[in-house]
Amino acid sequence: MIQLGNLYFIKQSFFDLVQDSTLPINKPSDEMGEHGRPSFCAIKIDQGNYYWVIPFSHQVEKYQKVYDKNIQKYGRCDTIEFGYVLGEKKAFLLQNMFPVTEGYFKNVYIDKNTKKPIELSEKLK
Repeated sequence: MIQLGNLYFIKQSFFDLVQDSTLPINKPSDEMGEHGRPSFCAIKIDQGNYYWVIPFSHQVEKYQKVYDKNIQKYGRCDTIEFGYVLGEKKAFLLQNMFPVTEGYFKNVYIDKNTKKPIELSEKLK
């Protein structure tokens, strides 16, 4: 069962099916194994089993500039939010959120130190 506020990986089959160049893609496998792109559940739609997932990025400086520009120009920014994942600041890209059904969730993102699912802070939930 999908828990809102936890971080998840999306199956490659979703990206293969959709083939949308605007969506973030999973990183290819290499000698270290398979890599995924974590996303988090934001909203569950009551009709069926649809969830909205929001990608996040480690490119904080890049998105901070976009955020600051929007604040300066419009007085707000509704497309980017910042928060911490495992103690590192991340940019949550609301502008890139996309719907996905439960069947395309691969697995929850587990903290390798605690062996527990990584959850968003209350501020981000």
